Amino acid sequence: MTSMTAVRAHDVQTPGWTWAACPLCGGREHQLLFESRNRLFGTDDVACLRRCRCGMCLTNPQPTDETLARLYDTQEYYTHAGGGTFKERLRERTRRWQLRGPLAALRLRAERTRDVSRFTSRFAPEHFPLSRGLSLLDFGCGAGDIAVLGIGLGMRVLGIEPDRQAQKAAASRGVRVVPSLDAAPAERFDRIIMRHVLEHVPDPVGMLRTLGGRLATDGRMLVAVPNVDAHQAQVYGEHWIGYDMPRHLWHFSVATLRRTAEQAGLRVVWMGTVELAGFAQKSLENTPADRRAAAAAQTWSAREVEQQGRGTEIVCVLEGALGR
Repeated sequence: MTSMTAVRAHDVQTPGWTWAACPLCGGREHQLLFESRNRLFGTDDVACLRRCRCGMCLTNPQPTDETLARLYDTQEYYTHAGGGTFKERLRERTRRWQLRGPLAALRLRAERTRDVSRFTSRFAPEHFPLSRGLSLLDFGCGAGDIAVLGIGLGMRVLGIEPDRQAQKAAASRGVRVVPSLDAAPAERFDRIIMRHVLEHVPDPVGMLRTLGGRLATDGRMLVAVPNVDAHQAQVYGEHWIGYDMPRHLWHFSVATLRRTAEQAGLRVVWMGTVELAGFAQKSLENTPADRRAAAAAQTWSAREVEQQGRGTEIVCVLEGALGR
């Protein structure tokens, strides 16, 4: 990592990039943590990770709309690939069983007591039940992986996805999808899922506030984001895929995600971290050859890092507006 220096956000301006204020405190003085070149998903951009005095981490400067459009316009980006093969359909059916009923309970217990791959934990089923007949909004549905699971569980599902390529992929799998919340029917939802989306939006507090306003009475929202305090971030440094700068604008910790939700007027029902082996595998591939052996030699327990709050992903279940 580079030396840690502080810059003021109005000092430098680069075409295609803009300096951002902290979404939590409005601060514009941010400490440089490191600068890195991102070669994930067919891009090759240099970006800086900085920390605000309040503790919020952010990519700064951030790409403008035109630059962002280029960053997402790649066949390699993971949200663009749709399902449809026999193997993928079989996987969808198996995963449905891991989200509700006896198999889900057994799977959750195994994930809590052993270092098996995590799936059920990522949906916090004890706090976010996906019951038949409920309405589900999958905000940022990508190619429809989660939306398809919801349909299979007997839920009424709507997907929101601005990317046209991903929209087509989701629609081809039977998902009802619209490009924005403004284009969605004026209804409230029993469940809202926002997985690995909040780190992409320009105004995370405002977005959570808006989505909170679309929750039905007793409705709940599940938000999942990469954990900037993850053990993997320490192992892989700037090559950890959880950073994915500059597409990821904000980099949340447990504390800053809680503050973001509370500033949006939402109540945290439950929050925890989940360790994801897939992130480690991809991060290792992204690590330069001269550092790969040292990173590959490191091992750790998924259960231990989760207990420390240092799992790869933060999962947060929220309830509607405070005082409502």
